[in-house]
Amino acid sequence: WKEDPNATLEDLDKPGVDEEAQPTLLKYEDGYHFQNVLAPLVKLEADNDRKNKEAQTQEGISVRWDLGLNKKRIAIFRFGHSAESDDTRLNAGEELLLKLDQATALLYGSDWECVGNIIRFVDGDVVLEMKGGNNAPVDITDGYIVELVWKAVSFDRMQNALKTFAVDDTSVSG
Repeated sequence: WKEDPNATLEDLDKPGVDEEAQPTLLKYEDGYHFQNVLAPLVKLEADNDRKNKEAQTQEGISVRWDLGLNKKRIAIFRFGHSAESDDTRLNAGEELLLKLDQATALLYGSDWECVGNIIRFVDGDVVLEMKGGNNAPVDITDGYIVELVWKAVSFDRMQNALKTFAVDDTSVSG
């Protein structure tokens, strides 16, 4: 019900619904055994991280526009209660997707969205440097949606390390 509000009791009988990851051990047979236990845990963590990022999407954002010294478009807005609050967990360098909501896009005449990088926080506001934001609707200040862009880089690196560990005979003692 957490993921599908329309779920029924019959959905619990479907294969793979209630599969749990293997418990971690103190000792493993070999590198492959270690990988087979840990890789599903890394995947579960990645899926959970992605859901958490997607859940932080916010609508009804007001944006102030500026132009940086490098001539790139800058969007300044408040995200969440404050930009540094614990529930948003934003960091400089993270990517955000800024886009117009449907009603505002109709007023603007077309859909608009652009990805940008957080360059800093100023008085609780997020300062976002847009990538290719030259066509940004700078006359529109209200009616934006902000989505966090999830990247799997760290989880991909963990999976690759587990694969390397599994095939390297010198990585396991005994």
